[in-house]
Amino acid sequence: MLYLLQIVRVGNVQEGVIFEIGVNLLALLSFLTLMKVSPLSGYHAAEHKVIGAIERFGVASEEGARLMPRAHQRCGSNLLAGILPMMLIGVPLLSISTMLGVGVLIVGWGTRYITGYYIQMIFATKEPSDRQLKAGLAAGEKILRLWRENPYRRVSPLRNLWNRGFVQMFFGMIVGMQIAEVIYGHLHLWLDF
Repeated sequence: MLYLLQIVRVGNVQEGVIFEIGVNLLALLSFLTLMKVSPLSGYHAAEHKVIGAIERFGVASEEGARLMPRAHQRCGSNLLAGILPMMLIGVPLLSISTMLGVGVLIVGWGTRYITGYYIQMIFATKEPSDRQLKAGLAAGEKILRLWRENPYRRVSPLRNLWNRGFVQMFFGMIVGMQIAEVIYGHLHLWLDF
């Protein structure tokens, strides 16, 4: 992140590491805040509620979905919550102490479900609108229909990876970083200094 912002560490190593961690956490907070205010958080909650209704009641119904919580135990946010501490805090700490870096990795991974729950409840989901819930119900009904047509269908590993959205998230992150780099590179021109 410091490279992206073209910030050079000054002072001693510890101050630089603390500064880098601060910048990393600020970037994460900015992303999570944007997620919260975007419509995606409502669709994300609708997805969780519909999946919860299907798991609990066997059908994708509006009544069942409205009873379900916004957070889901198998959400990708839990995986993200386990990896982010290592990337944002642990890696910078490695330059000071291997034990600190590894400690952050262990604690982050061990608390991923609790941290993921709070990320979902505070940032990644909000109560879905009627339109968002209807979209989630339509997707849930389609999933159930396809499963009923062929409950033993095997999905190839590449298709499974694609369906999980990791490839899309990775390329979205790359594009987002490139856009941020262009903006930062031209900021002095736009602000005229």
